[in-house]
Amino acid sequence: MRTASDAESAVPTVRFPTIFRTKHALLVAALLSAPAALSAQDSSQEVTSAECFPECRAGYLCSAGRCISACNPPCESGTVCSRQQTCVSACNPPCGPYSVCRADGWCQEAVRLEPQSPYIARTTQQPHALGASHDSAQPDQFWFELVGFGSSLDDEASGEWGGVASFAPTLRARFTAAEKILLNAALPFAAVSVAPPGSGNSRINSFRLGNPSFSAAWRFRLGEEGWLAPGIGFAVPVATLGSRDNPDPGADAALELASAARGYAEPWLYLPDMATLYVPVEVGWDLHRTKLSFQLIPVHGFGTRIGRRDTNFIVTGARVQHALSRAFSLGCHLRTSFNLNDSVSDNAQVSLEPFAELAARHFFANLGYLINLDAPRGPSARLFVWGLRLSMGARL
Repeated sequence: MRTASDAESAVPTVRFPTIFRTKHALLVAALLSAPAALSAQDSSQEVTSAECFPECRAGYLCSAGRCISACNPPCESGTVCSRQQTCVSACNPPCGPYSVCRADGWCQEAVRLEPQSPYIARTTQQPHALGASHDSAQPDQFWFELVGFGSSLDDEASGEWGGVASFAPTLRARFTAAEKILLNAALPFAAVSVAPPGSGNSRINSFRLGNPSFSAAWRFRLGEEGWLAPGIGFAVPVATLGSRDNPDPGADAALELASAARGYAEPWLYLPDMATLYVPVEVGWDLHRTKLSFQLIPVHGFGTRIGRRDTNFIVTGARVQHALSRAFSLGCHLRTSFNLNDSVSDNAQVSLEPFAELAARHFFANLGYLINLDAPRGPSARLFVWGLRLSMGARL
């Protein structure tokens, strides 16, 4: 008799080959992994959609779906990041030496005024004749200044006029030291040919060396547009007059008229028998195409001869200059020189000098006409002195 267990054992067992079992396992695994694959595909699509489309242009990288500059730190205005991850000019071709590149890739004329030569100019900041300076990052320069001056002498007794005509050349130079210090030097001369009143055709001719001067100035910024330039200078006592026993009227006339033709703005250049110490201080502002500045210069002269008394001056000035084009500008300089000596009856001299300037990259020229506005060397004076100044030079 067979039992139930025997019956079960009698049921034949179906065994699948190994290959079918493997395929079955793979099929099951594929069915189970299908949702994960779909999820991964969706995730891949999300990542792809997060990338920058279209691709970022040269100089930019894609980050979180946004194009950012490949240069770090970012380039300044007027420059762009190149394929080599360096900042280059945004203008192609690059702008000229007197233009700046704007952020939109267009060249714009540089309009900021800068001092140059002994007077203000447009493209580079230079010192002026008073010894102050405005920008340390400028090349050294040399220039020649010629002041041709004339006057008339009114002999009240005879009513005759004696003509005075001469010139006062000056060699000037400026050097930059330690970035913020500018060293200035001047070598002045004075020449005169004068016919004293009542002397007929006789004339006095004289050529004299003035006082070589040296000064140093320091420049400090005052905000974005202002600057302050204090300095100190010294003039070597070379100019001299004749002695009591042997007077030299020619030297007296040459030195006096050379100083008067400058409106006494630089008395240390021609004070005879004087070692002079002066302290120029200048403050100014760059206002787009216009530059405005003010000067204050205390001057003290030490007598170097017996009987030569010390002398004191205070020179003030105001200058304005406006650029009409890239290389041409117009301006005006108002000066007042106060002689503080008690023996001087009229101790103030006011002068006005309109001027025009041409400036190139390495050369400049400045032409001015100085007029003494009041006594002792102005319209109401017995001796009226005017000066025509021409400055020409080069920057290295």
